[in-house]
Amino acid sequence: MSKQSEAKVKQNYCAKPVPQTCANCKHLTQNFYHYHYNGDYVRVEGKNPDIEKYARPTYSDNLRCGIGGFAVKKSATCDSME
Repeated sequence: MSKQSEAKVKQNYCAKPVPQTCANCKHLTQNFYHYHYNGDYVRVEGKNPDIEKYARPTYSDNLRCGIGGFAVKKSATCDSME
């Protein structure tokens, strides 16, 4: 192992860190909608459904903290982040 590689391991270097934001928190709740063939957006049921299975665009709204119930922004953070 090279000196640089050893230094990276020693410092626990992470090239692509996961930001500690509400968008990545397990407590985030939101409503998902996907584009329907007739031009409308249809609500997808479930707390955080798997939106990958929808071929058409999706969007979300009503972002809330699952702990406190207050509105949040995806780029925000707090001490209860998990």
